[in-house]
Amino acid sequence: MYVRSETMGVRSFSRGEWWALLAALSYLGQGLALRAAVEQVDAIFSAMITAVPTAMFALIVVMRSRARRKHFSAGSPSFIGWKNLCLLAGVAVLSYGVGNTLWVLAFGYGGVTLTVPATQSTAIWGALLGLIILKEHLNRSMIWGLAIFTAGLVMLAVGRSLVDAPGEGWAWAIVLGVTAALCWTVLAAVSRFIMLRGVDRFSVLLFSVVMGQASLHILLLFRGYPGAEIFRSADFLYLVLAGLCNVSAQVSLTTALSLTEVASVNTITASGSTLAPLLGFAIFQDPLNLMMIFAAICVLIGAVAVQRGRTRYVGKIPAPG
Repeated sequence: MYVRSETMGVRSFSRGEWWALLAALSYLGQGLALRAAVEQVDAIFSAMITAVPTAMFALIVVMRSRARRKHFSAGSPSFIGWKNLCLLAGVAVLSYGVGNTLWVLAFGYGGVTLTVPATQSTAIWGALLGLIILKEHLNRSMIWGLAIFTAGLVMLAVGRSLVDAPGEGWAWAIVLGVTAALCWTVLAAVSRFIMLRGVDRFSVLLFSVVMGQASLHILLLFRGYPGAEIFRSADFLYLVLAGLCNVSAQVSLTTALSLTEVASVNTITASGSTLAPLLGFAIFQDPLNLMMIFAAICVLIGAVAVQRGRTRYVGKIPAPG
C-alpha cells in the first residue's frame, strides 16, 4: 500500500494511490463543472453531453483491439451473448438514462454540498445488493458503516434545514442523489457479472454507454432538443469538461485498481466527497454550515467502512460511469 522513502524515512503514496488520487480529483472536477452548467441547461441534454467523451474513448479502445471487437461478433466464441446484451442494455438505460439525469437534477436542487455526499451511497447500495442478491454477509465494519452513513445523511438534511426551509426543494437533492447512486450500483453489479465471464471492461463500458446515449436521445425526441445557441455557450463547454473529467476518472480508477488494494483505492476516491462541499460553498456559494461539514465527513467514513468491510467478500468492482 505504501512505499518507504529512503531519503526522508517516511511513508509515501504508492503509484496506485497516486492514480486513485487523480481519480478523486477528476470526479471532483466533473461535479464542479456540472454544477456550473445545470442551472441553465436541460438535465437530459446535460446527461447526454457529459457521456459523449466516455463513449468516444471506449469506442477507440475497443476498435483498436481485435480481441475486444470479437465480444460483439455473434459467431465468435468470446461473444458476450444475447441474454447478456439485453441485460446490459436494460441496466444501461437505468444508469445513464435515469441515474445520470437524476444526478444532474440533484445538482440543480441542492448544489454540490448535498449532491456529492448523497451519491456516496453507492457503497451502501453495493453492500445491500450483495446481501440480497449475492447472499454476502454483513460484518461489524459494514454494520457500523451503514449506521454512520445514515446518520450522516440525516445530519446533512438537518444542517441544510438550518439554512433553508424544506419548501425550497433542496431535500430533493438527497433523494435524487441516493436514487442515482442506486441506478449506478445496479449497472456496476451487472457489469461485474458479465466481466467475470471473460468480457473486457471497455467492451462492457462501450455497449452500456451507447445504450444509455440512445435512451437519452429518445427522451430528447419527446422533450425537444435545445436550440443551436447552447453549443456556443459557456455551459456547453462546462458539460464537455465534465465529460472529459469522467474519462480521466475512469482511466485513473482502472489503473489504480490494477496497482493497489481495492479498499485503499475506494478510500482515496471517496475523499472527494468531503472536499466538494467546501469548494461548492467557495465557488458557487452553495449553503454550508459546520453541521453539514461534519455530516459530509460522517458520510465519507460510513462509505469507506462499508467498502472496506465488503472488500473481503468481493473483488474489484467497476466504477459507475
